Amino acid sequence: MNENLIDAVVDQLLDFNTSKPLSHYVIFNGNKIRYSNIPENELGLYAFWLTNNDGIVETLNRSLEIKGPGNKSYKFTWDWNVNEKHILLYIGKTTTFRSRLSQHLKLKTFTWVVPEDKTSPYKRTTSCQLRSGIEHLLSGNIQPSILGLDFIRKRIQVTYIPLEGLGNRFFAEDLAIGKGKPWFNVDSER
Repeated sequence: MNENLIDAVVDQLLDFNTSKPLSHYVIFNGNKIRYSNIPENELGLYAFWLTNNDGIVETLNRSLEIKGPGNKSYKFTWDWNVNEKHILLYIGKTTTFRSRLSQHLKLKTFTWVVPEDKTSPYKRTTSCQLRSGIEHLLSGNIQPSILGLDFIRKRIQVTYIPLEGLGNRFFAEDLAIGKGKPWFNVDSER
C-alpha cells in the first residue's frame, strides 16, 4: 500500500476537471449503445458527476428514506453541495471498468422505475446505484421515461483513475468517499 499514491489518486478523482463527458466512454446511436475509450488497464477508481450549471438539482426529488439497522426507516435528504456546478454522485472501485460502467448505468434498460411511494430508491441489482439514484431524483417528473436517458447523456460526467493493488483501491475509495461526500454512496454500506 502506498499512502502518497492513494492521496494523489484521491485528489485527482475529486477534481471535476479530470472528468470526461459520458459520451467519451459510451456512444449512443439511436437505441444502440457502444462502449469505447475504456482503458486497457481497468483496475482503478471511478466517480460519477452531475452537471448542475443551471441549478436543476433544486427541482429534483432529493428526499428519500433509508432502511437502517433493524429495518428501521430514516428520512434523509441530499441537501449538501446543491449550489455547486458539479455534484459528486458516486465513487467506486473496479477491476473491470467497462462492466461496472454498464452495471451502474443500465443504459439498455429503457423502462424507468419510479416507486409509488417515491421515498426510497429502487435498485434492480446491488450494482446500479447510479441508475437507481438518478431514477429517484427524476421521480415526480411528468415523463421520467423520456427524461431519464436524455438526463444521463447530457448531465453525467465520469472520472476514471487507474490504480493497481487491492489495498490501494480499497483505502483510496474510502478516503475519496469521506472527502467527497458523494450523494449515492450514503446507503451503499449499511
